[in-house]
Amino acid sequence: MIDVYLDAQRAVLGCLIIDADLCAEGIFGAVRDEHFSDPEYRALFIKAKELYHTGKIDRLVFQHETPEYRNFITEIVYVTPTAHNWREYIEVLLDEYKLYQASLLREALPDMVRKNDIDTVRQKVAELNRLFEEPSAFSSPSSVGELFMEFADEMDREAEYIRFGFKSLDERLYVEKGDYVVIGARPSVGKTAIALNVAHEMAKKYKTIFFSFETSKSKLSARYFANVLGVDFGKIKQRTLSDEEKGHMLPAFAGVSSRKLYLEEASGSTAQEICAIALREKAEIIFVDYLGLVSGEGQSDYERVSAISKYFHIFAQKHKVLVVLLSQLNRETTKGDRPALVNLRDSGQIEQDADTILLLHKPKEDDRMRELIIAKNKEGEVGTIALDFDGKYQRFFESQRAHDIFKEIRKIGKASAKESAAKRVFGAKITELTDEDEIEKAQQILPL
Repeated sequence: MIDVYLDAQRAVLGCLIIDADLCAEGIFGAVRDEHFSDPEYRALFIKAKELYHTGKIDRLVFQHETPEYRNFITEIVYVTPTAHNWREYIEVLLDEYKLYQASLLREALPDMVRKNDIDTVRQKVAELNRLFEEPSAFSSPSSVGELFMEFADEMDREAEYIRFGFKSLDERLYVEKGDYVVIGARPSVGKTAIALNVAHEMAKKYKTIFFSFETSKSKLSARYFANVLGVDFGKIKQRTLSDEEKGHMLPAFAGVSSRKLYLEEASGSTAQEICAIALREKAEIIFVDYLGLVSGEGQSDYERVSAISKYFHIFAQKHKVLVVLLSQLNRETTKGDRPALVNLRDSGQIEQDADTILLLHKPKEDDRMRELIIAKNKEGEVGTIALDFDGKYQRFFESQRAHDIFKEIRKIGKASAKESAAKRVFGAKITELTDEDEIEKAQQILPL
């Protein structure tokens, strides 16, 4: 392996020296300094980049600028048959680099195990997984002719969109495997509960893993079973179920066990580790509860959250796994304030990455109604869904009562805005206007 790896490093350098005009852009776009294990090859590659950005690379200039490597450069040129195969040489170099990194990990593992350094082992394995997930250095663009044939085939097949379990929501969303969905809410509004409701619906057809960062499996399953078994959540917590209620649980077992839903405690895990588990378990959908607790690197929370969001977005697209990520809203959104995209904590990258963003809103502290806001929907319309939350059974359902209340709230909001505008324009409420010309003007400016 090492001999082929060194040959590939030498061949890539040879192409740069023989015909930089042909291959330099492609090589510098796909190959990094760390891909060269040999210190001399790495030094020559760094010098080649320097020369390329300041002038022309060729054998004579290269040898003049690096007198200590003159004979070495002659040897590299001599053993490189042609620069026309530079793409193939890059592919070999990157494949050999990955195998080389795997061999280094294999050699280091016994010492890590001896020291019982489980955290370092997890980190190194995650890095290796990320390395092997990197796409090919070159991808071929598709012609519109090829895309048309694929499009025509798609039109002959029935559309398959993943259902959330709320009719009004499913009529607006066109979510597929490979999408990245974010559900945001303030603390204690019900984002975990609604995520479990949605996961239960999706697991009817798709293998779904729910990764929990702050709730144990036992506590999470208690919420879940209260919902799907129709058992009082309070009695579950107090262990006061009657014999009759316990008896009702058994017939429901078959329906529950048929769901392809798995719960996993993920405290301390990174995005890479979560995705590695998802791939290993062949998950089709993953829920991550929640973003703020996912481990990651970054000089600030914004950098860390941005990197995590971007990783989940790329993972979803590449592996055709639906990622549903829960996120907490900034504290500045309090009580009756209606949340918006800007209220997502460190929202810049999340807002950019997500295909769909749903914000769960509780407008009144003493009421069970919730507003599910479709704040971003790449494939359809935005809007709101009126829900009620039954805390006894940890269950969300569409509600005409909540719908009517929100409708009245919006009417009041519009009327208030209209009166405010009238006061600014006319210095009086619409109902206080007496002059016919003013009333006519008001009706034109502020339709009643």
